[in-house]
Amino acid sequence: MIYSTSQISVEICRRLGIELKGKVSGQVMTNHGEHGRRSPCLSIDLDRGLFKCFSCGEGGTLRSMYFEATGHGIFWDMGIKSDDVTYEPYEEPDPKTFEEPPEVNFEFSGRTVPAESCHRGKRFLESRGFDREISKKYNMKFVVSGITRSRDDPEDRECHINFRDRVIIPIYEGGVLISLEGRDTLGERGWREKVRAAGFDPSTMNYKKVLYPKLSSVNSLYGLASLDKKSRLYIVEGLMDMISLRTDPTFRNSTAFFGAGITRRQMYLLDQFVEVCLVMDDDAAGVGTLKRLMGEPDLRKKLKVLLPPAGCKDVNDILQGKNPNVRTVTEAIEKNWLSKVLDADEAPIDVLESKANGG
Repeated sequence: MIYSTSQISVEICRRLGIELKGKVSGQVMTNHGEHGRRSPCLSIDLDRGLFKCFSCGEGGTLRSMYFEATGHGIFWDMGIKSDDVTYEPYEEPDPKTFEEPPEVNFEFSGRTVPAESCHRGKRFLESRGFDREISKKYNMKFVVSGITRSRDDPEDRECHINFRDRVIIPIYEGGVLISLEGRDTLGERGWREKVRAAGFDPSTMNYKKVLYPKLSSVNSLYGLASLDKKSRLYIVEGLMDMISLRTDPTFRNSTAFFGAGITRRQMYLLDQFVEVCLVMDDDAAGVGTLKRLMGEPDLRKKLKVLLPPAGCKDVNDILQGKNPNVRTVTEAIEKNWLSKVLDADEAPIDVLESKANGG
């Protein structure tokens, strides 16, 4: 019998207990069992046999994932030879295509108000340490009720994403809206209560703290057109951290990945800067991001690393008062936070990894 790559991929997922939602080809977003998360964070390309976790940044082939989990090769366990598998041709994208903004296929409609103008929006801003001026600057909106649809086929319900009770931040590149980041304002407990009140069972649904529309792309860097390529670029995983960084003019030249996952295009864009400083999240995802960047030889030569101040997992923790001795980014700088910038090769990865894993 001849097997396709997608058939091998489906078999690997079945044996590892990864839910594919009935799909046998193409791409699927699902859960990463090791994280115990309810929100899908694992992207699987069944046709190419690849995976990417947007929580920890880990990625690679499904065959390597299977080997690490079982200690056996999937071909051995299935009793087949490599000659029995057909591989779909795949070509890496031409880097020249990375010069153009990513194509998107969604549209948003709904009822929104300025985030700073309603109670729930103001409460969210306060919880993050943001004021109304920050809300205005980043055009934050509170969505009373809203939905995204496929621009090509608005009736395709698979592409419908509801953005109710969320603060949304638009993401542009080249003057084009390429995505929206929707932040939940209820919390998981509040979300569950509201779902029950609406007559639904929350256990059958996935809670998502951060929501992006389907058919959108975050295959970019925030505010790309305004970034200075001849100066050090500070980069963080999340949009909240970038907004926090920019509360001090020292970090005016900063941007965000929109998560721990880093795409080839983002790598290409970063390589255009004279120097890049990763302001790490102090967790497993942060270590994964650092290792991913260090895996690019050209980028590694100009990569710097800066950990958040002690007691803070990420930059936004500063504004949330997680460290009582440092309440603002400016105070952190005054306490010589910036003096701790390291070359990537000097970063104590083993120590950071051990700490992230509870060691």
